[in-house]
Amino acid sequence: MEGSGESLKSAEQSIRQTTQMNGFWGRITAFFAIIGALIFSFLPKRIAQHLDLSQVEPKIPLNHPIQIPTIFVHGFRGGLNTTEKMVEAAIDYTNQQDFLRVIVDWRGRIRYQGTWTTNENPIIQIIFEENIASMRMHSRWLELVLPTLKKRYGFKKFNAVGHSVGATALLNCLLENHDDPMFPTLNKVILVAGPFNGVIALGDIPNINQLTLSGRPMLMNMHYLYWFFHKNEFPRDAKVLNIYGNTDTGFNTDKYITVNSARSINYLLRDTASIYHEIEVHGTSGEHSVMHDDPKVLYIINNFLFNDRVVEPAGSTNPVLEDISY
Repeated sequence: MEGSGESLKSAEQSIRQTTQMNGFWGRITAFFAIIGALIFSFLPKRIAQHLDLSQVEPKIPLNHPIQIPTIFVHGFRGGLNTTEKMVEAAIDYTNQQDFLRVIVDWRGRIRYQGTWTTNENPIIQIIFEENIASMRMHSRWLELVLPTLKKRYGFKKFNAVGHSVGATALLNCLLENHDDPMFPTLNKVILVAGPFNGVIALGDIPNINQLTLSGRPMLMNMHYLYWFFHKNEFPRDAKVLNIYGNTDTGFNTDKYITVNSARSINYLLRDTASIYHEIEVHGTSGEHSVMHDDPKVLYIINNFLFNDRVVEPAGSTNPVLEDISY
């Protein structure tokens, strides 16, 4: 169901994420949701996807404008609050009044809240109710959402912003579906605090796994190795901005992700994407769970998305804007 912007806040109570399930029955429900999502993540793509676009009703108005929407994707244990500031900043920047929220449950069922606007760049906030699922499962759910939105609203290109595991899920989804005509074409993607080659204490240790002179990690985990062998399948016309954090405490991390893990995506995409930029955010602004709300980071994101410019450096009071419209 879609409603007005006014009803969006009240509708938030209907979004029951796994990490918010309390009490005996809440924990039982969360347990089965986690198990179900885990099983789906190991199924072959076409079985897990169970996508029947014939059941999707187009909602395209007559003489609709050419639109390039922007989707915002949260990461592990994320939810409404993770991308809330990003969405609000994008709405303000593009002078919109409303946005569309897309909620996906553990079985891949989709429901809608909010409004699809007639703006050139509609804003879409994607929420996974099973928010402690794996990167692979998040990628599977994106495989359901993107073709469905394309048919429902009639756009051909899209922008995307992913935070943390949301960034890796976007990358995985794009590589695995690069030649699928059901999918919209990627225009721009912003990767924020992406754990592309491991998370601290889960496959990565600060200041241990170094990057070679070419930018390749000396040690590659299984996800990174898969992307390495499929890097040439990334959309060649897409523009990429990688934003990563460094709290400057001597460990070269954003608290959860090392700088080298976040930067390792450079080696995969710099020669494939039409444009690749990366920006390191320092200090408290560069903390993993602060970056998605930090005003400087939001300023960088919106300039790249809607003004076709890269703000450099991140901490400058008089930032230099580099035009990337070529």
